[in-house]
Amino acid sequence: MKHYLPTNKLYILSAPSASGKTTMIKNLTGSIGAEAIISSDDLRRKILGVNKDIDEYGIKHHINGWTYNNPEIFDILYKMVELRLSQGLPTIIDATNLDDNVRKDYVKIADHYGVKSEILIIDTDINICKERMSKRLERFSPHGIDSQFKRFQKTSRFNHRVLTNHDQIVFIPPLLETKKIDVVGDV
Repeated sequence: MKHYLPTNKLYILSAPSASGKTTMIKNLTGSIGAEAIISSDDLRRKILGVNKDIDEYGIKHHINGWTYNNPEIFDILYKMVELRLSQGLPTIIDATNLDDNVRKDYVKIADHYGVKSEILIIDTDINICKERMSKRLERFSPHGIDSQFKRFQKTSRFNHRVLTNHDQIVFIPPLLETKKIDVVGDV
């Protein structure tokens, strides 16, 4: 299914690791550039780096700070979101954002700048996530996936839609809001 999304919103991706969030947005089409995507993993890579290691699946890369909460990384992410929204730029947050407790901070930022927000919840089976994780170069233990699924809310009290990996996102320029009016007068 294709989902046509206007670019004048903040989009908050939400799903456990290896669910297809990053792949989905890398394959997006329409009027939005890669600079609109703010990824917590990309920030960790750039700031904290990557270690190489070996596990039961072979050589792997481990993003430093991946398995624990990094308030400093998310402070930077929040600032990037604020800056983009203050300029009226389309913005997509690529992070797990597993529950409304986390999502609410982004919704609050969007509200502050008068920007609508929408949470894009990606519903992927846990076994598919574990299989994908085992095949990634950048991976962590399947137990991490288990703990993420325990916290994952597949719904939200905020504006949201649920997507699957078969869905396609197409970004479109914002449409003008129209109102029906009656004009009364002489010709």
